[in-house]
Amino acid sequence: MGQRRPLWLWIAGLGRSVGKPTAPDTMILRYVAAFGPASVRDAQVWSGLPLFARPCVYVFYRYILRFGFLDGKQGFVFHVLQGFWYRLLVDINIDELRQAGR
Repeated sequence: MGQRRPLWLWIAGLGRSVGKPTAPDTMILRYVAAFGPASVRDAQVWSGLPLFARPCVYVFYRYILRFGFLDGKQGFVFHVLQGFWYRLLVDINIDELRQAGR
């Protein structure tokens, strides 16, 4: 009999073995299928945008095109922090990884 793990690990799916590493393109397709409605084309367009412009485009999309401004001050803070600041940090990390790879 194996080692007993807490119930919350099984519920979260953390009680199973990891298995072999998955190719990045397979992981992207799995993510798009799970969290759509983005298509593969959407992921390609987003990946093709220049770094540091992507957060601006994303916050414009969320706050203006998806009517995020109707949420008031709390909506503005949320969209700026989650839509802009977080995405900016992601792009900064990508840039640092690219610089380190050179």
